[in-house]
Amino acid sequence: MTETQTPCTEAACDTVLNRDGRCEDHHREAKAKTETMTPEDLDFAANASYWAGAAAAARQQQEAAKRLYALKGQTVTVVKGRKVPLGTTGVCFYSGEGQWGWRVGFKTEDGETVWTAVTNVEAVDA
Repeated sequence: MTETQTPCTEAACDTVLNRDGRCEDHHREAKAKTETMTPEDLDFAANASYWAGAAAAARQQQEAAKRLYALKGQTVTVVKGRKVPLGTTGVCFYSGEGQWGWRVGFKTEDGETVWTAVTNVEAVDA
């Protein structure tokens, strides 16, 4: 191996990378594998990788929804926004998706019902 040649980074491979930065042995194996695949196999592989990404996105959405629904019953305080005074505190009775995005509803100590965006409140540590 000369100074300009780079060894392959794959485990247990002592081959030198080509001009494209690929190991000829691994490239040859991958090409042979795809050449022997039928169009149905290639389509299945493409769909599987797409749905794996879609499933991960759905899981993230579910986790976010769980965090939002966890606000119910907790004491929340308004930390930003312009319609509800900052520092308003109350017990959350609703957390869900409304007409204009995710909303929370909470009752203050005075019995007043307040509605605002979920991004405008934070849970108060008990």
